[in-house]
Amino acid sequence: MRTYTITPEGLRRLLWRSARLSFAVTVLLIAIALRLRYFGNDDAEPAAPWVLIYLFGVLLIGTWLSARATRRVWLTYRLELSNDALRRTQYRMPEISLQRGDVIELEEMPGRGLTVRTGDSELFIFVPLEIDRYDELRSELANWAPVQRLSTATTWRRQWLGIMAAVAIVAWMVATMWVRNVAFVVPSAFAISVFLLWAFIAAQRSRHLDRRTKIGMYLVIFPILALTLKSTYLLVGLTTP
Repeated sequence: MRTYTITPEGLRRLLWRSARLSFAVTVLLIAIALRLRYFGNDDAEPAAPWVLIYLFGVLLIGTWLSARATRRVWLTYRLELSNDALRRTQYRMPEISLQRGDVIELEEMPGRGLTVRTGDSELFIFVPLEIDRYDELRSELANWAPVQRLSTATTWRRQWLGIMAAVAIVAWMVATMWVRNVAFVVPSAFAISVFLLWAFIAAQRSRHLDRRTKIGMYLVIFPILALTLKSTYLLVGLTTP
C-alpha cells in the first residue's frame, strides 16, 4: 500500500489560494452591505471611521481564520492506494474508501487536481495537484477509469458560479430584511427559508464536510427565525386596524 500526503510547497499554495478567495468574498460582502446601507438614501452620513476599522478587522480575521482552517485540514490529508482500493482520511472528515470496480471516471481540472468519481454523486475523492508524487498517482488511477480533462474556463466557471450563488443568497436575504413591501417579503422569506433548510439537510448528509461545519450549520435557525418574524410583523400590520 502506498501513502500520499500534501507537500510543504503544496500546502503553501493551498493556503495562499484559500486566503485570496476568502479575502475576495469578504470584500464583496462588505461592499454589498455598504451599498444597501446607502442605496436610495442621499442624505445618509458617510460611514464613521470606527465602522470602517471594524469592517477591516472583520476582513483580516475572516481571512486568517480561513487560512488556519485550511492548513489544519490539508496537513492531515492522506491517501492510501492499494491494487483495488483508494482511501482518504482527513481531519474531522468522514473516511472515504473507493473500490476500483466502483470508479467510473477521473475528472481532471487544470491547476487543481483530479476527482475520482463513482456512480454515487456523494462518493468521490478529490486529489489535489499539491500532493506528493501526483503524476505517479494519476498514472495509477488512469488504469482504473478514463480521464476527462476539463478546460480552464470550465474549472473557473464552476468555482465562481458557486461563489456568486452564495453571495447572491446573502444579498437576497439582506434585501428581504431591509425592504417593507409585504408582497415581496413574505414569498421571498419563505423561499429563502426552504433553501436554508435544504442546505442544512444536505450538509448533514455530506461526506465532505467536517463535524465543526455540520454543527455550525445549525446556525441557519437564526436567519430562518428572523425572516419568519419579519414576515409575521408585516402581515400583522396589514390586518391591524
